[in-house]
Amino acid sequence: MIRHSDSLVLVWKIAEVEARNLGSREIEPAHFFLGLLKIVDLSVGFIAEYFHESRHESVEILTCDVFALRAAFIESALESTPIRRKLRSGLHSGLQESVGRLRRSAESRAVFRDAESASGLTVRPLHLLRALLNAKPPILEVFLNDAGVDYSELVLAVQTSIRVNNGGVQPVNLLHRKKRTPEFSSELRRKRN
Repeated sequence: MIRHSDSLVLVWKIAEVEARNLGSREIEPAHFFLGLLKIVDLSVGFIAEYFHESRHESVEILTCDVFALRAAFIESALESTPIRRKLRSGLHSGLQESVGRLRRSAESRAVFRDAESASGLTVRPLHLLRALLNAKPPILEVFLNDAGVDYSELVLAVQTSIRVNNGGVQPVNLLHRKKRTPEFSSELRRKRN
């Protein structure tokens, strides 16, 4: 059974807030992109505190998901904060005040189906970003090009990050810590010198 990682659920919640603030009736792919841009700007301390209190996945896994996404953005020279602000101001504000939870649009559901089919067992933010880029929402493609981000470079950076990080969950020395045996400690000292 495919499940959504806690970091992806956080992106979804952020996207819902963005859609609501823009007066949208549904969560569109651009709102999910805003959520992806926002999550890399959140402090790791905030993420850790929020998820530790609610007993979700380990903080290390969440942090790795965010770092893997951030790495893809850095690799493609995408500056998340200014781009998020420009995209938000470029999206049309609706006049609709939403009550209750917002649902995903048909386009967003198609993007999620793509992310789920390509992810394996757990869908992570990088999988969603790859599916968003594959769907090529017109506003996103035009906006990124206008912001000076090479769309194909971003796609390549995301694919590389997924391959290297297994979708976000292969941190260096976070999940696969070796026990501190005398042999391991001497190996660490040799590497440092």
